[in-house]
Amino acid sequence: MRLVTRRSMLTGSAAVTIGAILAACTGGANNTGGGAASGGAKDTLTLGMTADIEGWDPNNQPGYQGWPGEAIWGLVCRPNEFGELEPSLAESWEISDDRRSFTAHLRQGTTFSDGATADAEAVRANFEFAATNEATRSLYEGITFDVPDAQTITLTWPEPQPLMNDRISRVKLTSPDLIDSGNLNDKPVGFGPYLLDEAGTTRGSVYSFTKNEEYWEADAYPYAKLVCKVYASETAALNALKTGQIDGTLVNAQSYDEVTGSGFEVKEMNGQTTRLLLTDHKGEIIPALGDVRVRQAINMVFDKQAMVDNLYAGHGEVSHQIFRPGSTAYLDDLADPYPFDVDKAKSLMVEAGYAAGGRQSRWLVV
Repeated sequence: MRLVTRRSMLTGSAAVTIGAILAACTGGANNTGGGAASGGAKDTLTLGMTADIEGWDPNNQPGYQGWPGEAIWGLVCRPNEFGELEPSLAESWEISDDRRSFTAHLRQGTTFSDGATADAEAVRANFEFAATNEATRSLYEGITFDVPDAQTITLTWPEPQPLMNDRISRVKLTSPDLIDSGNLNDKPVGFGPYLLDEAGTTRGSVYSFTKNEEYWEADAYPYAKLVCKVYASETAALNALKTGQIDGTLVNAQSYDEVTGSGFEVKEMNGQTTRLLLTDHKGEIIPALGDVRVRQAINMVFDKQAMVDNLYAGHGEVSHQIFRPGSTAYLDDLADPYPFDVDKAKSLMVEAGYAAGGRQSRWLVV
């Protein structure tokens, strides 16, 4: 069973680029944030974050509201909404048939904000760092490199990598000199679409960025300045939006009516996934789970549509597979293998010998 929900997003965005975000404010707001709502000028985009970053280590950035990191760092390849790779520092690439090796052909003329060249050796340094960093070591352990020239690098894993796209697009690239210094948390160095404005930044409160005109896709980023303000709660961020202090923020589905009622535009995106994982298929920990009928019964006692309607105010959708609609692995005609059916679930429990529950299955609600 998988229940897919969508977080309501008060900004629309391109697949991975922060500069393509659209301001949420419409004509009803008294905007002072400096974004597109201010007389139509695209000079500053101000976003509200409800969680602070934990420093500037590129291997320790949040996956949710990670706009500062997306602004600063580039990638070898960036993933689109379906997890497919798109060009970034690498203009083209090949993946070996055995899915152990990835060969990247890098664009020329790219430099980090400290002046270091973003070439094959820089890519090597970042992936070597990822292989030794506690947070990412398990994903890159044993990786080797072949660097025939400054614009070509092949990364090879000891074993096949079914999640090769994730492995390649996960590492945010920073200067090898910064890695060598060991001071990664102090100040970010990247070659992304924006550069940190230290004078306009106060850690834990506000992060300011200026557009990197040397970035190869600079024209895709309409805002000359990006500002991320940190708020203690979603309520505080919404109040800032209503008073024009920011142009957009992310909210949960429960805030949808309040946001739309205040005259703001809402863009929805695929966000959190609520799912049930039954991994003890052999019943080694809970013997009852060793019987497939028990596992089937568990799946059939959840009214998934009711969960969408009541827990997420209808802003979500039920899915019967882990792949996103539109992706190459998604099956359009796949029916729900375990539809909500309490009577059938009870019947399966009787067949499995757990009609009255017991120590092994008393946690099952059938």
